[in-house]
Amino acid sequence: MPAQLPEKASQVPCPADGDSIIFARDLDAWLAKTKLAIQCTGGIGESRFAVLEESSDTLVFVLQSENESSLKLVTSLPGFDSTFLWQAEDSEQKPWTVFVHFPVSTKLPMPRSCADFFMAPICSGHLADAFVQAYDLSEIVTLRSYRESAGQISPNVIFLILDRIATQLQRLFQTGHTLFRLCPDNIVLMHDAVLFIGLDALDLPWNERCAVAHHQTDFATVPPEYFGFMRQRMEPRQGVYVIGALAYFLVAGERVPTCEAIGYDVAIEPRAFNPIFPIGWDEIIHKALQPNPDLRFPNIAVFMNALQDALNVMMERFSSRVPLCYDASVDTHIGITKKLRCPINQDAVFLQMTADMRRMLIVVADGVSTSTYGSGDIASHMLTDVAGEFWTDHIEHIEDLNAVSEIQKILNTANDRISQYILDRYADLSPASSECMGSTALVAIIDNGVLTLGSIGDSRAYIIRDDSMSCITRDHNLFTIGIINGLPVEMCASHPHAGSLVQCLGYSDATEDSELAFDIFSMHLIPGDTFMMTTDGILDYIACDINESEKLIAELVRCGHCSGITCLELILQANLGGGGDNCGVAIVRVNELAES
Repeated sequence: MPAQLPEKASQVPCPADGDSIIFARDLDAWLAKTKLAIQCTGGIGESRFAVLEESSDTLVFVLQSENESSLKLVTSLPGFDSTFLWQAEDSEQKPWTVFVHFPVSTKLPMPRSCADFFMAPICSGHLADAFVQAYDLSEIVTLRSYRESAGQISPNVIFLILDRIATQLQRLFQTGHTLFRLCPDNIVLMHDAVLFIGLDALDLPWNERCAVAHHQTDFATVPPEYFGFMRQRMEPRQGVYVIGALAYFLVAGERVPTCEAIGYDVAIEPRAFNPIFPIGWDEIIHKALQPNPDLRFPNIAVFMNALQDALNVMMERFSSRVPLCYDASVDTHIGITKKLRCPINQDAVFLQMTADMRRMLIVVADGVSTSTYGSGDIASHMLTDVAGEFWTDHIEHIEDLNAVSEIQKILNTANDRISQYILDRYADLSPASSECMGSTALVAIIDNGVLTLGSIGDSRAYIIRDDSMSCITRDHNLFTIGIINGLPVEMCASHPHAGSLVQCLGYSDATEDSELAFDIFSMHLIPGDTFMMTTDGILDYIACDINESEKLIAELVRCGHCSGITCLELILQANLGGGGDNCGVAIVRVNELAES
């Protein structure tokens, strides 16, 4: 049965994948060529257009336009509730972007004061109450296409792009107009500036039906406090949210992962998607994206200054080669409450350094067991035993040290021993043993000012300096790894085992030839850094949530002077907070070596 075509404009369906849009200078001439099209009049300004049924499930929309083109809608892009976007192609298969805006602004055409900020579409026309714009992508570079083609982008380049976008937004605000519904597809990168495409963001009434529509957007740049309002005026803190979301995308290559279930906070930091990106911006971007506007930076300029300051530190890490000295300590404690449930400390720490203190090996491990039983202590101590062997046999004496290779060998050797132990002790038991055994691992080598770190599990490593606390690692739990691999944030946030580890030492059968998956990080240390590694016994109990814990930890580290005393203070605070888990921590304070 053929689809019933509309008899008037109000019945025109929205275009869909596979449909075509034809822009025609002379609509009457085009209609004269076919008797199958239905001519429609209505909508904005009683505009004229036509609809043709191409097949049983595809339509052709013909719009009156100053320029002519025939486009096939190939793939729909997630858009806002009043905006539809498509990847399209013309008869020569060149790429185009098509914007269909519902409803359109009463201020059309665009005010002349805004002409300098927007790129004019190649073709445009009205479709009932919608305004359709088409752009030839073969001639322009959008933020999305640039991010996808460039791959890894340096912090300098990202800052330059953000600075140009921020400048355009601030200039536009001065004209009395607002623009905050930006996405990677409506920002165009020029040689020395940026332009915006599509009128979906300029002073349009936005009938956000519900927060679910926000989840379907390709790019979460709309501040959450605007959900549910017909019309919004941009305030400085909302502008901060927009630029923060763009910064997240450029670093991570993904839109901001957030949802109502987590109060529209950022689910994971951008470096979780891109761990080789230098540390320093995660904390700043997270502050820009706070759900509560009062917790954000007061305006875009302050946010950009914070990025600039952190960028300066990044550049110092690349260039600084001053001789360093270290004050390093490790400590562990069973936890006053955890001891009542399990009288064995399953965390393990290790520290060794050369006589000249220019090279050291540090390990922090959290044994994996159930809450009341298991052999996590055996697994974590196997790791520290292996580290001690490698230190004595290789790391302490070798001149040209390959830190990455040594860390890989330590982790793989420890994993093999733990897996073999499990196989020897429990594989033949029937029914299966209730014993649970594994370990998280943080293994760090500092050699001539370069920190190399291997990580598996959910123990964390940080660099603390001045007012910043930057997490180097990412958690290998179901929540984080699920989001990284594309699962919806809502699903990961509501999963009953979201915090469960998906990777740790001892995960594989020793008889199988399988590779252990872990992260490797490398960076230059500079004077004023404090490097910290910690298990979740400190992070979970030093304060009521992870954000408060990090703030308190940073304060304690900044106020302390001796690394050993700082380790003890952190453990004491975790026990004052309940002490419900074993604690393991390592602190390395980095200073410039004084001339003798």
